[in-house]
Amino acid sequence: KYLHRWDVSYGAKRDSMILQFIEKYTTLDPVDLDACLSHGGSLIFARFVVAMQLAYERKKPIWHYCQALDLFMKSLQCEQYVYEFCQMGGFTTAFSSLKMDEMRVRDKANVLNFLNSTIDGPSGTRVKNFICQESTFLDAVVDSLTLCNNISVIHFAQLFLENMCISTKM
Repeated sequence: KYLHRWDVSYGAKRDSMILQFIEKYTTLDPVDLDACLSHGGSLIFARFVVAMQLAYERKKPIWHYCQALDLFMKSLQCEQYVYEFCQMGGFTTAFSSLKMDEMRVRDKANVLNFLNSTIDGPSGTRVKNFICQESTFLDAVVDSLTLCNNISVIHFAQLFLENMCISTKM
């Protein structure tokens, strides 16, 4: 039902739907979140990734997509979602958004927070290796750290770089 409503909606209605999704699932623990996402979670995730990519291309806000995608990183199936994000080109979009001057501070902070979630989970080592293979990814974070004067963006960029240097939890 959610997927159908998403598919027939556009613009402001989708923004409203994603904000409701965030509100509804933010307080759930990983087990309950998994139960809620067990029917169609990958399909919803894919739609959110594509919507984020489209919003990025149109220079529209992406912070709410990052917050919604971050919820999937808290589920027990986070490894699958990280893999799907990678396969869909999500990392390229996320890191590219950090380099865009037009992206708002709130977007950059949420992108960095989401990226921290991807390297902090069970797939952390593989994600770190993937990120290190593309030097422009790390350059984007360093640029965020050095070229931005917003404390939130600086905090999340520092945290990301620190997390890249430490071994991942198993």
